[in-house]
Order: sequence, then C-alpha cells, then structure tokens
Amino acid sequence: WALANEEAYTGQFSIKTPTFNRDGVLEPISAYAVLATPEYWEGGVLHFSALWDIEFPETDLAWYVDGELDDLVPTETTDTWQEFEIELTPGEHFVMWEYMFTPTDSGDEDDADATVGVAFLDEIYFVPNPFPPGAIYWDSFEEATFPSGDGEWTVSTTGDETDQWRLTGDKSLTGLLSITSPDLSNEDQDASVANATLATNPEWGAGTLTFSLFSKLARPAD
Repeated sequence: WALANEEAYTGQFSIKTPTFNRDGVLEPISAYAVLATPEYWEGGVLHFSALWDIEFPETDLAWYVDGELDDLVPTETTDTWQEFEIELTPGEHFVMWEYMFTPTDSGDEDDADATVGVAFLDEIYFVPNPFPPGAIYWDSFEEATFPSGDGEWTVSTTGDETDQWRLTGDKSLTGLLSITSPDLSNEDQDASVANATLATNPEWGAGTLTFSLFSKLARPAD
C-alpha cells in the first residue's frame, strides 16, 4: 500500500493497493495496511471510504478488527467512492485492510501479464459515541418538538422574525433530525444574530454538556 494522487475522496491523496499481475505468480499474495487506534479512544465508529476495481475470485479487499474479519467489498467494481463504518469498543484496536491476490489458471497465455485490479482508501476518521455511559440524553429533536413544544429551548433573532433556528433533516449525527441556523443574509447587509438557548434542568448535578457541530462559516462575516 502507498500514497497515491490518482484518486481521492477528499483533498489530493489517498492510499492505494500494490499492483499485482499474473506473470509468474503461483501462490496467493496479500498486502496489508494496519491502523492502530490509541488506548485513550472511547468507543465509537471508524469511518472510511473505498474505491475499487477488482476481479473476483482472483482479487478481493477485506478488513479486520483485532484479527477478526469485519467485512469485504460487496461488488467487483464501483464507479464512485463507497463509505463504510466499523464499530469499535473503547481502547486500543488494530484495524487491518487486506488486499488479496489468488492466482487462477485461466488458460489464457495472452492475459498472463495483465494486472488484476486496484483499490483506494481515503477519508478515514473516528467519531466517538456521543453519549457516554450514564449520560442524560436530551432527545426532543427526534420528537420534533423544537422549539415551541419544548419548554427547555427558546429561540430569538435580531433579524426578521422568521430568521430563527429550526429543525432540519439535512444533517444529523444520530437519528434523523438536528437544528440548523437561519440564513441571515439580507439586501441591506444589516448585522443580525440568531440565538438558540437551552435551559438546563435545575435537578442536574455538575457535569459536562456535550454537543456536536457541523459548520460552514465565512469569517469575518459569520
């Protein structure tokens, strides 16, 4: 496996399988790329994207967690990057991708020098479980009560009255819904602010309030 700039899901680089060909290869060959996760990682989901063009049964791409098979690519080829997820428990793990070549006797001498597929990996990232054991999970977004039907939340704006935080199904870390900020742009280019305020339960003890954010800002305007 090596860095490559032929294909990339994001940015300019990905990692690419080695080039195997049928010329003189009599025994199976495998190439491995192994990611060791840190001991301090909490449980969560490891995401990765793959692009491949391989030939069953001679070549295949599989991945393992701590030596146990997790999954294989479902088809021989894909024209677009495909995203995959691996559930990980807390602590250190070894995630291994294996690119396998098992030569077969096709009987076609003209095909002896042909390469036998390729695969790329990119956009590998880890998302910790958002709610650790013992967490109080506030779930009114999924109940679609935000904000008018939920007394813990209030919204306000200095712009047009309709420019408020609102429920959306466009993005979500868990479930189907999240809340999104309004588009405050206006023809007069007046400065505007939109607020979403959560009032915590007075019965809560001390602790950490955790939230997840997806943002695209245009500073210094936003």
